[in-house]
Amino acid sequence: MSVIIGITVDTKDNTWDSGKYQSGLGYSNYVAEAGGIPILLPQRVELVKEYVDLCDGMIFTGGDDLDMAKFGHEQHPKSNLLCQKRQEFETALYNEIHKDSEYPVLAICLGMQLMALMHGGKINQCLPETLESHAKHMNDLKHPVELVVNDSVLNDVTGLTTSYHRQAIEDPGDLRIVARDEDGTVEAIDDPSKPFYLGVQWHPERSARDACGLGTIALVVEAARRYKASRAGSQAQPR
Repeated sequence: MSVIIGITVDTKDNTWDSGKYQSGLGYSNYVAEAGGIPILLPQRVELVKEYVDLCDGMIFTGGDDLDMAKFGHEQHPKSNLLCQKRQEFETALYNEIHKDSEYPVLAICLGMQLMALMHGGKINQCLPETLESHAKHMNDLKHPVELVVNDSVLNDVTGLTTSYHRQAIEDPGDLRIVARDEDGTVEAIDDPSKPFYLGVQWHPERSARDACGLGTIALVVEAARRYKASRAGSQAQPR
């Protein structure tokens, strides 16, 4: 069964005035290798319903720093703010997805941080000021993560993750912490009440073709297949 996976994109130089979108090739390449059809989503708030209806699953991608004022938090002075149009778009996209508790979501790095904030969470906005081992999370360095629950969709994920972030989740809000690094950094969150609603702090699209890389993206493709089949079955039921 073919499934369409929507992928959010960045704005070049974090400004709408650049006139250009950009996306790491790894996102779409791994979706395609996992058997999905990748679709890059222009940042059009008025189209979020159409995007959700078109796609069978969604990947929220990495990027720079969110505007914390939108969530009632003070902004760190060293923030490198995301394009506001991107934040507005992805917030609207999350809100549309929340109308369907079965909809598969994989949120990566920035995407995971936005996921937590949308659920009442809080972000550590500058790891270099608070975490002695902060450097291991930068520059695509690789490190293992440890699962802290035994009933998540990540149960079979082992290996080395690839990280590039200087912010991290401090509080997941009403979501659940699924994995941590050995230094305590939150590496994955989920909503156990939903079939597939997962955030990972690492970059699977930059990781190897193993469980932490291609395997993690394959999880959302497979969840999208189940979702599409379930949706098709519900529509086929006689009234």
